Amino acid sequence: MFLPFENESSYKGAWNLSTEVPNYFAAYARELYGINVLSSTASVKLADDRGFYVKDIPDIEVIQFIANEYQFRYAMFGKINKFNINRFIAGEPTLAGYEAYSCLIEVTIRLFDIEKNEFIFNEKIEEEVNDRGFGLTLLGKPSTEKE
Repeated sequence: MFLPFENESSYKGAWNLSTEVPNYFAAYARELYGINVLSSTASVKLADDRGFYVKDIPDIEVIQFIANEYQFRYAMFGKINKFNINRFIAGEPTLAGYEAYSCLIEVTIRLFDIEKNEFIFNEKIEEEVNDRGFGLTLLGKPSTEKE
């Protein structure tokens, strides 16, 4: 089960990183490995339905209660240390243009084993992606790089 991540980044965009980053990880684990996972949004909803408040989610007793009720063995905690995303597009959108994207993310991931009552994984992960390319578009169809 995934829990909302702490967001210590300076990101001020439209995304709610606290829930969307762990939801992305949950979807990735579900689709790639076919394992049964609970997204951070669902974890918060289950806690709220049982009278716990979102601020109580990191409490181990609350996590153990929900995990035991739904038979989850692991709880994923995280902290978003850095998050930055930039996009630059120049040209005529219906003909051709230059597209450049860059993203930097640094997260600290902690995996809690509910049966053993201990953290079994604690690592900082950092990734940077830069994509600069020339996109040719016809009649407003997005380039393959943009898709």
